[in-house]
Amino acid sequence: EVRIHAMRIAQPVQRLTPYVPGEQPKVSSVVKLNTNENPYLPSPKCADVLKGFDLHRLRRYPDPVFAALRARIAAHPEWFPAQTADGVQVVNEQDVFDAGGRVERPDRVVLRGGEAVIVDYKFGQEEEGYRRQVRRYAWLWHELGYEIRGSYIWYVEDDKTVEV
Repeated sequence: EVRIHAMRIAQPVQRLTPYVPGEQPKVSSVVKLNTNENPYLPSPKCADVLKGFDLHRLRRYPDPVFAALRARIAAHPEWFPAQTADGVQVVNEQDVFDAGGRVERPDRVVLRGGEAVIVDYKFGQEEEGYRRQVRRYAWLWHELGYEIRGSYIWYVEDDKTVEV
């Protein structure tokens, strides 16, 4: 059982606006420099090269609050149920052994009573080997006595779901 203890936070601290990493000011006349930037102009030769360059390619910092990922997760409530959902248990990255001692580790298994939904995350191109892998996960959880309600590969970057 997890117990969360309430914290007393002083009123002046409660009124503080928290720092948001990577956030840029909404005012066009203000420029916020990141830690790897400086206020000096580039050399004229560098400026000439940059004239034909797509400057948006330089914006490589990920969204610090992962808004796109959070939206994708929210689109799959059956895979990411509320922590308080009745009768739901989520198993993340847990080893499962077959009778021969071989270990498998599905990314996510959502259990509701005697039913299981298996989700494996991938960050690349589709491969047939991934399907075999997820079928094996489903077989193992079936062997453990669960009825498999679905098994999926979620290609997170493309937000593509493949039912296996």
